[in-house]
Amino acid sequence: LTPPPPREGALLVEQPPLRLHFRRGPECAEEGGMSLSLIRPTVEQACAQLAELNSPEKVALAFMTVIFLLEQALLDPARYGSLKADSKTLRARVLDISGGAAFFESAGFNPGGDSYTLDADAGEAELRRRVDVIKGGASCAERVLAAIVTVGDSNAGDAAVTAVKLARTYCSNILAHQADEAKRRIGASNKALGARLLATKGGGELLLAVGFELTGELYVCTASFPELQICVGMLDRAESVWAEMAIAAGVVPGAAGSSGAAESDPNHLAEAIPVSSITIAKLPLATALDQRRGAADMEPALVADSTRSAVQLFLWMAVSKRWRLFAWMQTPSTVVEWVRPTVEGAPYE
Repeated sequence: LTPPPPREGALLVEQPPLRLHFRRGPECAEEGGMSLSLIRPTVEQACAQLAELNSPEKVALAFMTVIFLLEQALLDPARYGSLKADSKTLRARVLDISGGAAFFESAGFNPGGDSYTLDADAGEAELRRRVDVIKGGASCAERVLAAIVTVGDSNAGDAAVTAVKLARTYCSNILAHQADEAKRRIGASNKALGARLLATKGGGELLLAVGFELTGELYVCTASFPELQICVGMLDRAESVWAEMAIAAGVVPGAAGSSGAAESDPNHLAEAIPVSSITIAKLPLATALDQRRGAADMEPALVADSTRSAVQLFLWMAVSKRWRLFAWMQTPSTVVEWVRPTVEGAPYE
């Protein structure tokens, strides 16, 4: 089948064409008709499609559920080798999400009537290989999601978005030019890489999460094509992940009392407060920030800890819509301790 032309801006991924098999069968003899069957995607392709079509939470739950069901069926086929298709849990976690049915079948469960049956013809070795593939996909999705959260929670909004977009560009370039090994290599001294990604807090972790490892003077991507598709699917949902983080923190964009107008202007500056006007004993407690939303990206807030034995400096993170602790000073003292996030196993300088 010849696919339709891609929509503008769509990602082109080289994949085997969809094949249709036609055959005459006894059931069609009288009508002179033909039966038709579709070649299902490989488990690698199905994992990638699942990540592209669903939220990270749904993807993680589907991976975890199918891994569990497949391992149980392999341990005891007689007991767990057949599953009811109308199971509420199975439908909610796998079958009813976008691409879920195809993913479940590619994992090794054949549909038939009102149930799904373990594909015994595939053989135990092949089914265990599929388990490993799904586990690899789940691990890849988890790494990228964790890196997205770190980048969004540790940087100004524009910097976080720029970092994620560049990581996505690297992945999509490899997928769009699969025969070009040069697309898998980036010079460690590359200016765009350094300024837009590595200079961002958590940027190194994000680059590592999408498969790039430092080898000499080059960052080389070792991720498979299906893994890169999973990475792209997760990166495309970065801003929705950050929005959900904000909601989970109790901040709803546009809610009453919010200062959305100020936040929409990246050049907006919070009102300056003279140092001479600050009285440590009168500083609000850190818990007061739970009820307050910042007016500008990286807006500072000086507060006291719950025992008033330390002064804390929080900055407003516009991407994740939350306050993040950056420094603190024990009282009485003049020594400031900076809270440094960990990037690639070492304190970020």
